Amino acid sequence: MRREIEEYMVGLRELFFPRFCPVCSRPLEGDEKDFCLECFSDLPLTYFWDWEDNPLRRRLEEKCTVGYGAALFHFRLESPYHYLMHRIKFEGGKNLGYRLGYLLGLYLKDGAGFGPVDIIVPVPLHPLRRFRRGYNQSQIIASGIAAALGVPVCPGLLKRCRWTRPQSGISGSGKSRNVEGAFRTDATQAEKLKEEGFRHILLVDDTITTSSTISECVKVLPPFFRVSVASLAFVG
Repeated sequence: MRREIEEYMVGLRELFFPRFCPVCSRPLEGDEKDFCLECFSDLPLTYFWDWEDNPLRRRLEEKCTVGYGAALFHFRLESPYHYLMHRIKFEGGKNLGYRLGYLLGLYLKDGAGFGPVDIIVPVPLHPLRRFRRGYNQSQIIASGIAAALGVPVCPGLLKRCRWTRPQSGISGSGKSRNVEGAFRTDATQAEKLKEEGFRHILLVDDTITTSSTISECVKVLPPFFRVSVASLAFVG
C-alpha cells in the first residue's frame, strides 16, 4: 500500500511539475534524474583521470604547481551540455551538481593517473554572492566527490576576501587581474589540518577555463600542502 501511494504521489508530481532534461529538453521518465539516460550516456567525458599529463594539468602548470588535475567533461558553448553548468550555477541544480561530483569522484577513485587525496577544498564564493545564490556550487560538487572518495570536505580553509566580477564575462588576461589577491587562507585551520596529517588537498571548482582562479587559490595555500585539482567542466 505504501509503495502504491508513493508511486501515485510521484505520478501526480510529474503531471503538475514535469521535469525536463537540461541537455535535450525531453521530459524525464521513470528513474531518470536531473538529465536523461541518453544524454548521460553521451556525456563528453575527458578521461583525464587516466591521463596524468593531460591538457588541464598542463594548463595549470603554466601558472602554478599542482599534483594531479582532472575534469569530468569537455565544455563547449556550442554544445547543449553547457546547460548542465547553467542549471547547477543559476537554476538551483544542487542535486545535479552533487550527482555529477559523485560520478567524477568514482572516476578519480579508479583512475590510473590520479593518486589518493586527504581532504577536499572547494573554491569559495564571496559571501554576498553566496547569499544571493543560496549555495556555493563548488562546495556542492566537492561534497559529491568526497562521498565517492570517502574523504572529508573543508570549506573554510580558503576565503574569498574581495568582490570580483564573474569570470565568464571576462576574456584573456583580464581573468587573472580580476581574481588577483581575491583569496586568503585561514591560517588557524591550515595549522590544524597540518597537525592532523592532512597534506594532499583536492581543490575543486565548477569549471576551469584559463585556470586563473585556481592558480590564485594555490598561491595562497601554505607550501606544506600538496595540491591537486578537479572540476566538472573543462574548456578546451
